[in-house]
Amino acid sequence: MTLENDLEPFPRHYSPEMRKVCGHEFLTWFREERSYGDVARLLNRVLAGEDGHMPLVGGRWVHAVLKGSRPGAAL
Repeated sequence: MTLENDLEPFPRHYSPEMRKVCGHEFLTWFREERSYGDVARLLNRVLAGEDGHMPLVGGRWVHAVLKGSRPGAAL
């Protein structure tokens, strides 16, 4: 959960690996600079689906995770 708040920029040279995580929504990921916190939220969502805690990812899941409220954000 702590990593989800990390604002340190995520290096663009890891784009091929993020393509594997994001699948067909890779361009959503690539549109702007991302942080390690963004990566942590995406990976947590994928793992929650694989563990049966949430439905498997599909549709516009990357967009939903990246645009959703961030942990610790004021409502």
